[in-house]
Amino acid sequence: MQHKTLATNISVIMLLFLIVITGATLSSFVVQKRKVEVLDVNVICPTTFSVLNEDDELIEDGKLEIKSSSIGIRPCTGKEDSVTDVPITVNDTVGTEGGYCCFKLNSEIPYKIVLVACEITKGFEKNSENVKIAILDDKTPAINSSDIGGVLSRGESAREEELLLVVWLDADTTEDIAGAKINITIAIVPD
Repeated sequence: MQHKTLATNISVIMLLFLIVITGATLSSFVVQKRKVEVLDVNVICPTTFSVLNEDDELIEDGKLEIKSSSIGIRPCTGKEDSVTDVPITVNDTVGTEGGYCCFKLNSEIPYKIVLVACEITKGFEKNSENVKIAILDDKTPAINSSDIGGVLSRGESAREEELLLVVWLDADTTEDIAGAKINITIAIVPD
């Protein structure tokens, strides 16, 4: 009788283990399919300026390294800053609700950083106002993906100034954007 109970308990534990593994596998496929991801952030700048990565290496190909959580970017739940409109849940820490890129800028002259292009592969029509872009800790208000030519930041000059570009989804984002890939191009130009 004791062997039967032990066998039953082991069978129940194995069945629960199988159910958990199957559920986790299926949910990861669903998450990957619906994940909104920032694929590329490209920076264009004339030779007047130089852009460095976090390791102080010159970025020659114009591609910034994007960091975000494994589930991508998602509609923000945090309270927005009254000046910049950046939610407190969008930053450069693990678990942020947005994506971010760190880079350093050198400029001997006044400059501005502008949005040149923002491509969203799904749901652009209903969500172009809901994909937000900003330079964190800058007093310039965030812009949305349809504000081509919009200014993200301005400065008089810069000596390895650390900048953090953040991208997130507004709380009003619709389901049409599920599974979208986002490609952004910014330019650093004289001001």
